[in-house]
Amino acid sequence: MKGAIIAQDEIDTWTVHQFLPAGFDHSQISSEDAVYNVLGGMGDPYPIKIDEILVRSTWTPNVAVAKNYSGPQQRILLAGDACHQTVPTGGYGMNMGIAEAFDLGWKLAAVINGWGGPKLLSTYEEERRPVACLSLQWSKGHMGKLMALSTILGLEADIINSADEKGQEMRSAIHQYAQKNDGHNKSIGVEMGYRYDSRICVPGEVDHESTPPAFDSRRYTPTTYPGYRAPHVFLKDGTPIFDKYSKEFTLIDFNDVQESPATTYICNASKKYNIPLEVVPLTGEHHANKIWETNLVLIRPDGFVSWHGNTIEDQISADWILSKAAGYGGGKNERSPINN
Repeated sequence: MKGAIIAQDEIDTWTVHQFLPAGFDHSQISSEDAVYNVLGGMGDPYPIKIDEILVRSTWTPNVAVAKNYSGPQQRILLAGDACHQTVPTGGYGMNMGIAEAFDLGWKLAAVINGWGGPKLLSTYEEERRPVACLSLQWSKGHMGKLMALSTILGLEADIINSADEKGQEMRSAIHQYAQKNDGHNKSIGVEMGYRYDSRICVPGEVDHESTPPAFDSRRYTPTTYPGYRAPHVFLKDGTPIFDKYSKEFTLIDFNDVQESPATTYICNASKKYNIPLEVVPLTGEHHANKIWETNLVLIRPDGFVSWHGNTIEDQISADWILSKAAGYGGGKNERSPINN
């Protein structure tokens, strides 16, 4: 197979990719000839009238992940293609870059503004590098299945175009292969179902007897288990729950009381450590509460869950939860004082 064609607006603007062998001098082929070659498929070039070549570029696919995302003192930090390169199948590259900007952005802001702890910046690599490794693994797999189509099915141009039984069988085989190997368009679990496992993801009392959802590349399971993105859900008035988030930390409180002791404790901790936090009470939101699993959920500035539980027993526990979520405290496996 010679290449791929992408409809940019499905009217008159298209992107044509011609696959070239390693070491090929791309200057020996014009943009027009590249289009003709791809349109010709397995047959001869198929010339068409082209109104204008908007842009031409050449690109060599690479799959790589940087060993480190930052210098030893966290004075230099990498994001986007500077710390990972991948093939385009699955569209994970830009997703990763944007998510890295979110993850790194709030942590840099916290440190610069004086409330981020000494362990906070180091969690950028802890959280984002495993996601890059996961995405690259699946992107390579998607590309391999697409590139193997011709060899596995033994495609022949004359047979594909024929109206006889062999042509019908080959076209059916292509269809079945494409439907079976459609992960590059259907892997929502790779895009949204990953989990951060770092020292600022704080285990709650409810987590000691539970496990996070099993990873499924083709499925996203809503959960507020620490380290996952908080699930999107509409509230009773039609407002998306994430519209309630503040710019820094947010404690979502589903308790049907005016002010629970837990919110008092967490607000005291916020003042003590000068960590910006807003409490959002959501009384009577039983549907959202069911999806969010617990009555209290601490949300980070990037929309991921820091901690969840049904209560906070005392001030010591609240201090530990919030300070650890902001990058103070020990390693990621340190246990809560609730259970000490």
